This record gives sequence, C-alpha cells and structure tokens, in this order.
Amino acid sequence: MKKSVVSIKAMLKIAFYIEKKSVIICVVYNLIKQLMNVFYGVYFIRMILAGLETKQSFVHILVIILFMFVINVLFGRFDQYYKNIYLPIFKLKVDSYINEEIMRKANSIPYEEATSSSELDKYNRVIKNSSKMVMQAYQSFGLVCGLIEAFVMVLFYIINVDVFAIVLSGFPLLYSFFLAEKSAELEYDLNKKVSSLTRKKEYARRVYYLRDYTAEMRTTKIDRIMREIYQEGFRRTVDTYKKDGKKITLIAFFELLLGDAVSMVLPLVYVIIRMLCGTRYLMGDFIGITQAITIFSSDVEWLLDTALELKTASLYISDYMDYLAREEHQAEKVKKIDVTKGFHIAFEHAQYRYPGAPEDVLALADVSVDIRNGEKIAIVGENGAGKTTFVSLLVNLISCSSGRVLLNGIDINAYERGELKSFF
Repeated sequence: MKKSVVSIKAMLKIAFYIEKKSVIICVVYNLIKQLMNVFYGVYFIRMILAGLETKQSFVHILVIILFMFVINVLFGRFDQYYKNIYLPIFKLKVDSYINEEIMRKANSIPYEEATSSSELDKYNRVIKNSSKMVMQAYQSFGLVCGLIEAFVMVLFYIINVDVFAIVLSGFPLLYSFFLAEKSAELEYDLNKKVSSLTRKKEYARRVYYLRDYTAEMRTTKIDRIMREIYQEGFRRTVDTYKKDGKKITLIAFFELLLGDAVSMVLPLVYVIIRMLCGTRYLMGDFIGITQAITIFSSDVEWLLDTALELKTASLYISDYMDYLAREEHQAEKVKKIDVTKGFHIAFEHAQYRYPGAPEDVLALADVSVDIRNGEKIAIVGENGAGKTTFVSLLVNLISCSSGRVLLNGIDINAYERGELKSFF
C-alpha cells in the first residue's frame, strides 16, 4: 500500500512537472463526465417520467429537455477536445520525458553491468512500460475522483428513496475486489516473464538488418542460430501465455459473469419483490430506483477495478523509480582534463578479463605503453589479440581488472564520463 501511494505521488509529480494544469483538467473532465452519467441515468429520466405522471405542463418538461440537450452539446465539445487533442499531446510529452530520463540513466550505468542479461531485461521492461503506466495511473486517478462523485450522488438518491437497496448495491464488494486484485497480480507477473522472452526475439530479428552482420549471415551459421533463438523465444512466449493466461481468463470470466448478474438481474428482482410486498412506485420512481441500484453497483465495481488499475500501474512506476534511483557508485570526479600543455596517456601493466571468463583467460595481458601528444599510434594484431579491449580501456568504456590507465598522471576512472567523451 505504501509503495502504491509513493508511486501515485511520483505520477502526480511527473504530470505537474510536464504541465501544471494537467491533473486539474483530468479531474475536472472526469467529474463532469460522471455527473452527466448519473444525472442522465437517474435524475433526468425520473424528472421527465414523474413530470408526465403528475401532469406537469408541457413547457416545464420541454425546458428540462432543452437544458439537458445544451449541457450535453457543451460537454460533447469538451469531451472530443480532451480525447482527441489534449490527451494525445499530453501522452507524447509523457513519453518524451520518461524515455529521456530512462535513456539518461542507462547511459550512466557501467559498461559491464549495462551489457548483462538482467540489466537488458530491466531496461527493456522500464522503457516499454513506464510511460504507458504513468498515463494509466494519470487517467485512473482522474476516473477515481469522478467515480467517487458519482458514488456519493447515487448514494444520496438511494438513501432518500430506499435505504435497504444500499445492501444490495454493495454486493459487488464481495467478489470484485478479490478477483480483480488477483487478476492484476497475475498480469503483472506475466508481463515480466514475457518481457525477457520478447527481448530475445527482438535481438534475433534485429540482427538481420544490421550492416555488421550482413556478410556473416550469408557465409556462416549465424542465420540458423538467429532463427533458432527466435523460434525458441516464440515457443516459450506461447507456452507462458497458455500457462498463465488460463488463470487470468478464468478469473476474468467469473468476474464478468457475477458482474452482469449483479448489474442487470438483482436490481429488477429487488424492485419487483418490493412491489409484490405492497410498495407502490410511480413509473419515474421505478425507473429511478432500478437505474440507481444498477449505476451504484457498477460504480462500486468500476471504482474497485480502477483502484486496482492504479495499483497495477504503481508496480511498473515503482520499477521506473527504482531504475532511476540506483546509485552510480562513482567517487568524486575530476571535472576538467587539462590539455594546455598537451596530454600523456600511460598503460601501466593493464590487464582485463571479461566477466565469467576463466581466471587464466585474459582479453588483455600485462600491457604497458605510453602515448604522448602529437604521436601517431597504430593498434594492430590478429583477431582476438585484444585491440577492441585496448581501445575500450583507453576510452574508459571498461576498467582494468588489474593495472591502470593514466591520463596526465591521473587514473582515467577519476575523470567524469562527459569530460572523457569531449576529450576523445
């Protein structure tokens, strides 16, 4: 619960940062929309039918109809602007902000860590889901505000007409919360499993249009290997959907089945029983109480579902926040590289062993070399001799397993990454 609240606060902070009025517009839109739904579904119909049954003047009824028509036209204009112009533009702004933050953080992660499978899975998951879930939380937050308003309005009506109907209307609480919460948890776990498998398929597919692999694809077994990787990813993805999807489908089916029974059947049964027991309803009251129970029941279910959507979105937003919050584990850096008197690069017994390689297998072994300002240096050697590793150490893409690389007498790890980029 605490994590969900923190994530929702983070979403609101992002929305306010991108556009201060965004949350207000979302909340106002949903408040007006739910007000219209309740007024049309309960109060407006009851007013018209009751007016006809009590023989009120035609002009009085016509004024009510015209008033609601004008309100509906005005809201329809706002509704179309919000859905077709404001929301798509705001979504683009959220995508841009979130993705830039993720990419900035990804660039600061050390090379060895950034190229690990777990890190790539994590990056793929946050870049794919974060902006989408921030938007889901943003819209769900506004919808919750609107549904609470509708909930209070219908509750007020039911209390004034038939207090006992509240018990019937609250029935969805018995099933919707538990079923929907379980379904949301299963969908989150399914997404995490599929994300890793999707990355493998995308890797295999991407190789086919990379220029560096064009020759190898036509002269070696890489083509077959890539197709096997893709097919394995496809099979495992299908198996995952079959296994986890069955549970989600079963839960969703029972939730929908019970929801329809509550929303459509029970209100009518209740009102009919009350009439058989002697209660007299005007046609307007009959329609009003039936609609009120139906709307109240569906709003309770809708409110719980939306709250669970907020909770689900908060899980992904939490992943995004954790990704950005990771420490870069960097000591205090030297801000400037002084080249006023030239530069001097020195490798002192530099060695490098790739993670997971045997202790005695080195990509670069005991290299010592000096490179001074104005010199021209050629790096030559057979495949696997360590040329790429040497350059990677030189530009501080990776760090020595032992030994060190100095720039102007200072360990190259002591310089800021941005300063090294500018230098090289």
